[in-house]
Amino acid sequence: MNDIKTRLQEIVGSNISKFSRMIDENRQTIDNYLLGRMPRGAFLKKLAEKINININWLLTGVGPKELSATVVAEEKALYKTPNINVITRQEYKKVLQDSSFSEDCIPIPIISEPIVASDPLRVKDKDIEGFVFINHQWLKRGHTYLCFQVHYNCMHPIICEGFIVAIDLNENEPLKLKHQIVATRYEDGVYLNYLILTENEYVLLPHNTTEYKPIVISRTAPNPIIGKVCWWWGKQK
Repeated sequence: MNDIKTRLQEIVGSNISKFSRMIDENRQTIDNYLLGRMPRGAFLKKLAEKINININWLLTGVGPKELSATVVAEEKALYKTPNINVITRQEYKKVLQDSSFSEDCIPIPIISEPIVASDPLRVKDKDIEGFVFINHQWLKRGHTYLCFQVHYNCMHPIICEGFIVAIDLNENEPLKLKHQIVATRYEDGVYLNYLILTENEYVLLPHNTTEYKPIVISRTAPNPIIGKVCWWWGKQK
């Protein structure tokens, strides 16, 4: 995320007030993005339309910084983005060329599972496998979200292998997540389970008890919870 912030600083330059007038955006909003908050779709749309910025370059570092005149014309076509739209890195540039962002959607990165399992969690541009565009009304202000693809069937048939899940990294306090589905680090992987708390242990209970056993972790160990599972998408086989 810091790489996105660095590229945005390159675009904005030293005179933030002048830049805010140039793209007709609130100065405080720009300040928030420069501090590291993920830019909303409406802001990204303005960058593409008003100053020809290639949003693919801003978010991933791939491609030229500025769009060609042909692409800019295509960007200005009205496009209705659905609440949820999963886009892969390979498709991302084409989508940007064919349509403009809905002002109501925010891109949430899809991260590889080994990166999600790392502690501390640090995400670089090369770790981003794609994006999920989520309506901003679904997101809590100031919270950080990421998505990843599920590689286990612990929560089958609710959440299956191959599904994409979104987690809220700010919601990882065990006492507030009892009996909810959480993403946890365990043996270098990420597992989805119901969280049960006993006096001395975290009990991570699978929905699929036929194939998976509960995971029990001492509460004296570091907090294994990465975040609360908010949404998931996929097609059951």
